[in-house]
Amino acid sequence: MKRNIILLSIVFAFFIFFQVGNSFIIADKPTQIVDLEGDTEVANEKFITAQILSSSLNKVYKLFQINLSSQINKSENQESSIPFLSDLTALLAKLEIKTIFIKPKSKDKKGNNTLIPYELVINCSFEKFGKLITELESSERLIEIEEFNLDNGLERIRSTNREQQLKAQDITLKISTITLNKVKGKK
Repeated sequence: MKRNIILLSIVFAFFIFFQVGNSFIIADKPTQIVDLEGDTEVANEKFITAQILSSSLNKVYKLFQINLSSQINKSENQESSIPFLSDLTALLAKLEIKTIFIKPKSKDKKGNNTLIPYELVINCSFEKFGKLITELESSERLIEIEEFNLDNGLERIRSTNREQQLKAQDITLKISTITLNKVKGKK
């Protein structure tokens, strides 16, 4: 019996010791962990935002690097049309768009920018035309789509008896590449 009382006393002492330890040492830890998890989540969101801004700024820097010219009359402006035409014809071939006509025009200065206009006549479906516009928009070059015309009149529908001919149509595009000219500051 004495043994049982001693054993019960030891178990009771361990229970009290555990409760006291839990109250003073461990009790506030779960709330601290929850608070730290919240802080970590906020820090991760800030880090992800910083990464997105960093990659966006790299894209902006690359965009300026490609489209910035240090001199207004630099021959680089005119020479830049050759790689653009190569890229454009490769894009048209990739999208399987039939090229009827491409004509670069003389460069034009608007404000601090130099525009090199192009006139294109292509034959494609609306879907491929949309993909072309999307690709032009995502290009590293600054491109302005000034105008596009497509003839979708009743005469075309009446004169064509094949559905396949109705899907593809001639589209005239007037686009310009834009070169940003570096303006020298006044001394």
